[in-house]
Amino acid sequence: MHDRSLNNQLPLLIKTNSDDRPTMVFCNTRKATEEAAEHIATHMQLKNVLTPEFEELRRKVANKKLAMLLSNGSAFHHAGLTSEDRRLIEQMFSDVIHLCANFSID
Repeated sequence: MHDRSLNNQLPLLIKTNSDDRPTMVFCNTRKATEEAAEHIATHMQLKNVLTPEFEELRRKVANKKLAMLLSNGSAFHHAGLTSEDRRLIEQMFSDVIHLCANFSID
């Protein structure tokens, strides 16, 4: 079971350790993955990642929640996404600041 209080620690951990590079956070369930990504997007000041190329890829994402989080530089990746959405997130990872995933990364 995921301890939601751990989400509160993510912004400081990321800020302290990421050097403004893309960050991957592994979570144990799909729900925890989405909750962590939402928490990061809500509680962190994220740099603008919306280059024209990034925005073009973001518009192809079918999952509405994921597309919204991408606008804030955060994303999730798990087996509940379509294979196309997973592929797009993998392609965009170097532009996405924070990615929360479970073990569905190919």
